[in-house]
Amino acid sequence: MKIQELSFIFSAARIAKYQEISQLLSISSWDLYKLNIMLSKSFYPLLTLLEVILRNRLNQQLSNHFQDDNWIINQVNGFMCNQELYYYNAYAGKMSLNTYLLSSIK
Repeated sequence: MKIQELSFIFSAARIAKYQEISQLLSISSWDLYKLNIMLSKSFYPLLTLLEVILRNRLNQQLSNHFQDDNWIINQVNGFMCNQELYYYNAYAGKMSLNTYLLSSIK
């Protein structure tokens, strides 16, 4: 694939970095981009594992904090309606509760 095609598909700014490095390494920008994709794919299992570990530890800590294994359901009217979640809604001209988390759980 040519540099012009890569720049059109992705962006000139993104491809410029690959082009700069490719000249130093005597490898095409497209091949370098494909190598980067393969490298990124190699990290995916680690990221997945990290996500699961982090989610489970967070759940464990919040379960301990609330002394409730079902905290995500039982705390709906607790921290999900906290005063700190209020913000000034310029469109409505008043203070509003950010209910994204609450509505997501419900």
